Amino acid sequence: ECRRVIADMLKQFMCIFIKEPTLGGGAGILRVARTTPAEEINRFLHAYATGGCRLIVDEGIEGVDISVQWFIHPDGRVERRFITRQYIVGGSLHIGNGIESSLCSHRVLPEDWQEKTKELAHTHAWQNTDPLVMWARKHGYVGSIGFDLRADKKGMTYILECNGRFTAAGYPASVQEQL
Repeated sequence: ECRRVIADMLKQFMCIFIKEPTLGGGAGILRVARTTPAEEINRFLHAYATGGCRLIVDEGIEGVDISVQWFIHPDGRVERRFITRQYIVGGSLHIGNGIESSLCSHRVLPEDWQEKTKELAHTHAWQNTDPLVMWARKHGYVGSIGFDLRADKKGMTYILECNGRFTAAGYPASVQEQL
């Protein structure tokens, strides 16, 4: 069944990502293009799709990976914390984050992007995640909540994942806030 879903998605999209949902940091992710050899896909499925394991399949949107971090206080206040750029190598291995202060967080986007595009991506990242944060607050969630997104060259952002926890990007941000 996995092979059929992959084939069907590749009819619609130039590229997809297949992810084993319990792993992090880029482990258990395969970028699949229409030209990806079947042997590579089969190796991945053999390693991660056995014993009824479920997989996540996402459209492979070209762009830059970013994260936004929010904080929901016990009294219900919601705070926008920061935006970071995720540094990804080999298509899936997350090796770290670049961070700027909340006032100039659009700087984490590529230098060759126009300022208006960076500002649009910055605005979209907060706007796209706001309804999900409000939903979490309404349902009693308290603490850090982050979202991984992909920003394209037009400034549009696409939510990839929600992390209802303090993420690795939070550590440098905590130091930054204390300075």
